[in-house]
Amino acid sequence: MLKYKKTVGSIDRAKNIYNNHIKPNGVIKVFTGRQLLILSYIIGKQGETTSAFLSATLGVSTRTIKAEIKNINEELPDEERVEYAPKKGYIIKNLTEKTRNKLISIIEEERMNSDEFRRINKILTILLFEKNYISMGKIADKLYFSKSSVRKILDDSWRLGKNIEVSQSKGLRINAPESKKRYLLSKTLETDNSIFEVLSLKENYMYLSSNLSSILEEAFIKHHYIISGDSMKIFQNYMLITIIRSYYDFVIEEDREPVPVSSLMQEIKEKISERIGFRLSDKEIVYCQKKLNECNVISALPKNRGLEAVYADINARVDIFIKIVRENLSLELEMSENLREIFLLHMHKLKLRTNYGHDNVNYSKREIIRKYPMITHIIYEYFVPLFDFVIADSEIAYIISYFAEFESNRKPIKAVLISDLPMSMLYRAVTAVDKYFQNEIYSLEIIPRYLYKARGGNEDYSLVITTEKEMLLQNKELVLIKAVMDDRDIHEMAEQIEVSVRRIEAGRFEKFYFSYINETMFMKINQKLETTDDFFKFSGLKQNKNNYDFILDSGIILIPGFLYDDEKSFIKIFILKYPLRYKGRDIKMIIASGYNIKSSNIKDFYSVINRLLNPGEVKEILKKYRYNKK
Repeated sequence: MLKYKKTVGSIDRAKNIYNNHIKPNGVIKVFTGRQLLILSYIIGKQGETTSAFLSATLGVSTRTIKAEIKNINEELPDEERVEYAPKKGYIIKNLTEKTRNKLISIIEEERMNSDEFRRINKILTILLFEKNYISMGKIADKLYFSKSSVRKILDDSWRLGKNIEVSQSKGLRINAPESKKRYLLSKTLETDNSIFEVLSLKENYMYLSSNLSSILEEAFIKHHYIISGDSMKIFQNYMLITIIRSYYDFVIEEDREPVPVSSLMQEIKEKISERIGFRLSDKEIVYCQKKLNECNVISALPKNRGLEAVYADINARVDIFIKIVRENLSLELEMSENLREIFLLHMHKLKLRTNYGHDNVNYSKREIIRKYPMITHIIYEYFVPLFDFVIADSEIAYIISYFAEFESNRKPIKAVLISDLPMSMLYRAVTAVDKYFQNEIYSLEIIPRYLYKARGGNEDYSLVITTEKEMLLQNKELVLIKAVMDDRDIHEMAEQIEVSVRRIEAGRFEKFYFSYINETMFMKINQKLETTDDFFKFSGLKQNKNNYDFILDSGIILIPGFLYDDEKSFIKIFILKYPLRYKGRDIKMIIASGYNIKSSNIKDFYSVINRLLNPGEVKEILKKYRYNKK
């Protein structure tokens, strides 16, 4: 057992932290994964979470949602139960901060502690804390697994496979420098803290973690060095692993590229020695400094920090990327000046991480790819090749987020305001429309009723707004507004216009959507596929350097591509009779797409793909066309 210098009350503080925020006991019991997802949406989208939304998002019936809500309420305090508000959705009216924190902790712990990750991480931990080879049988004994279970985990996990060295006579080991082993353990800690159970260090972990958290927060604030919350967790995990490994006499190698140690890092070192009773070596502090340099800060660094050349190089590559996308796809991805500065800093930190062989975990990676398939493909196709280093998929997901706003396929519409009132009385309404809908309405014509009548109502207006009640007899879809408007009336008008704009956009998109979604898009592959190369062979699709694949949830893989010849854009769904084992997952369905860059509807095209990737969407399409999977 590790022994640290304990300050007065430190153990009690650690226990309080654990009981109040982590330990899921007391009133709240354990929820299922689906129930935790439902709670996540209700807590995060107060007043917007309807049965229809949850049903579509989770891919289950509304009846199932109602049953799950009932089960959830049985576990919540009476005064904090989930209620349904008509026209608003599910809400928790009297949710206390204590219950909220406890629910959030349970949700986070569930995310971290899936069985698959826990088994893999436990095996990885044992291997990383062995100085020599270890047999599969001894690993099984340590974890109370069967030898066959350990073998299956090793065979199924590509993450383990790429790090393990196997000897038929000696057993298994991870042959890597100590710096890489510490990095692997810190990444493991980001998804699961069961490694401390393997090491029988649970109590020490709670004590050490709570004290280290206080030290880091105080030091960062004192030195006015504000990093993101995620970066703080990553850095704390690395410091935890550094202390643990050092205690077990795993010696860090000499650093070949020493970096200056900041006053912030020096203070952290001193406080760890003072409060925890553990002194880190100078070599370890250098590696910790490197990890600190990788952290994403909240705001851009001043330009007098010696980064002008670095910024200039990255900025030039971003300019090339924007130019290529403009020329090839007729898309403008130009950032604001402020966002550009933040992005340049992010890329600088990313390059540092890559140089050290590190990357940040991104728990939202699949969700980002699902929501932004167009930007994802563009980033892989045109942005990543511009850099002379390999960018991890998790890091690419962060880059995608910077350009996500350009995914929207809303097209500005033409509107008309029909009124017999003088312009002075219409001024407030016109000003409000311009203010709230400048991106949605590109033209607002103001005409009297007699002129509209004389034109026969044949003008190409997508949206009709009027102050004349009689117009309702001619067009029930129009937006009727008041002649004299106060702030409340302005708000009501804005809501009406928003609903109409969405209806217009939905109608336009539905026509485009069903030009691709029909019975001809489905294909069956009855052969057993071993690799994605086999897929291209049996599907008849062209495989080239521009084919990427994105693994999504529910056994679906998306393979998008850009077409540069005269081929017609397409979307196809391949149903696999035998699941394809790929990157540790069983793939049952492949969505393949090809967009011809000579077309002019890329946003509409990828909106179709975006909709296809919604949970339950393909299943509904299969039902509609009564697709026979036999």
